[in-house]
Amino acid sequence: MTAKAAAIKQLKRPTIELRPPSESDLHRLFEIQSDRASREMAGYPERDWEAFQSHWEKNVVGSDAITRVIVIDGEMKREIVGQISLFSRDGLREVGYLIARSHWGQGIASIALKQFLSEVAERPIHAIVLPSNARSIRILEKNGFTLAQKSDEIWTYEIISSSARSYPAASPIDRTDRK
Repeated sequence: MTAKAAAIKQLKRPTIELRPPSESDLHRLFEIQSDRASREMAGYPERDWEAFQSHWEKNVVGSDAITRVIVIDGEMKREIVGQISLFSRDGLREVGYLIARSHWGQGIASIALKQFLSEVAERPIHAIVLPSNARSIRILEKNGFTLAQKSDEIWTYEIISSSARSYPAASPIDRTDRK
């Protein structure tokens, strides 16, 4: 790609902001997680509205999770396009993210993960991915994660230190900052 083409591509890329979630975000986040292709790619269960709300209350609000809503400045308005979270599972701290399918392939998940990692000081962080999810594997590797464990069903990636990549300076997120 030429320098001019790269500059044009960068200009077209939306501004990405991570912010704490609010109650008013839940319907949009439910809509995003309801997409069948997204669920199959990430390997998470289908949830109706009640199950989604219960999961949100128990595993996001009522836990040690750090969650951010991914917002872009679109052509006409600001838009919620996904979420990213750091949570505890089986004694490990794990990151997970989900982007609305209409925004796949735009680099949003890569940039959101990079921003999130620059804000979260704790390490190590793990990520579980299905071996068939090549896009997510690429996103993790671009952000300094390395393959730690492999099975037929899932692969586990980890990032040990915050110095794996140089991130822009940002204040670390405090674990008490859950919303």
